[in-house]
Amino acid sequence: MNDDRQDPNREWYIARGGKEFGPVAIEVLRRGLATGTIVPSDFVWTPGLLEWVPIADVVSPNPAG
Repeated sequence: MNDDRQDPNREWYIARGGKEFGPVAIEVLRRGLATGTIVPSDFVWTPGLLEWVPIADVVSPNPAG
């Protein structure tokens, strides 16, 4: 499967508490998760996905290296 979800040009939307935010780049998701402004219980969506998915499906909460 060709998974281009890590593409830095892809636009993401964040859902929390019934509100949607975005679009943002994948790097914003990574930084937000690292700093706590985005939490593991948040969901994200990008064009091409059928439904919202947990952010942990897209960005690792503990990136290696």
